[in-house]
Amino acid sequence: MEAVKPQTENSVFVATKEEISSQAYHEERGHISSSQLIHVLRTPAHFLYHSLQGSAEESDLMRMGTAVHCMVLEPNEFKNRYVFAPRHYDRRKKVDLAELEAIAAQYPGRTILEPSERFTLEKIVTGLRNHAKARQLLAAPGQSELSIFWRDDLTGIDLKVRIDRLVEVGSTGMMLEVKSTDNASPEAFSRKIIDMDYDLRAVMYADGVQKAYGFTPSIAWLVMERETGFVAMYQPTAKMLQRARRRYEEARIALAHAKSLNSWPAYQTGESIESIDLPRWVKN
Repeated sequence: MEAVKPQTENSVFVATKEEISSQAYHEERGHISSSQLIHVLRTPAHFLYHSLQGSAEESDLMRMGTAVHCMVLEPNEFKNRYVFAPRHYDRRKKVDLAELEAIAAQYPGRTILEPSERFTLEKIVTGLRNHAKARQLLAAPGQSELSIFWRDDLTGIDLKVRIDRLVEVGSTGMMLEVKSTDNASPEAFSRKIIDMDYDLRAVMYADGVQKAYGFTPSIAWLVMERETGFVAMYQPTAKMLQRARRRYEEARIALAHAKSLNSWPAYQTGESIESIDLPRWVKN
């Protein structure tokens, strides 16, 4: 499954991680990512707000998630991007800050991880070794960190995705999405899928693969529990995919409509007070 750069009427462009880094992908502003698109389902104003904010400051969880991705999908690159601190440092203390700065100077360009984060990564490695299907899919031929850019047939909006791993298995291939979480049980992760719109994002990624390669891959989430390192793998049901595809279409249409009118309404116009009812989970 070699990366291609077809010069077609649909303007599809595919690039490997060597051709487009993660940073370059996120800094590219001409195409809409899934992380941007999902905001329009709240209101068009939320899409515009987040588009104008730029990149959010990386939290500890985000940094750890990026480290997990690198360790799982690009293990040979891990030592070039990360270094483990010998102990915990309190950045409020001058002595600790000076020692951290010395480590950063010794390993320029690398992210410094805490000892506790090292233990988490070691537990995840053990969890992956103990999960036969995860081992099989990570060892299968494929491409990690694959970027796809295309123009949407439905709306004409320019879209982009960066796929964790596209694996050469079966007749259609499989798209593997790596997630770290507090609770990897099916009940907890199904709620996480809905809360974070993982299902919508996944069908958008699969749409990008279809545009680039002419087939729609199956979808799987590789889920790692941070506290224990336990690993689980899940695939969406037909019902979940149907809902995700509907929401993906609604989001593209809503964004195209807002762009065409240059109108970005929020919750209300402010001309009246809206009635509010009990949430569905209470009524049911």
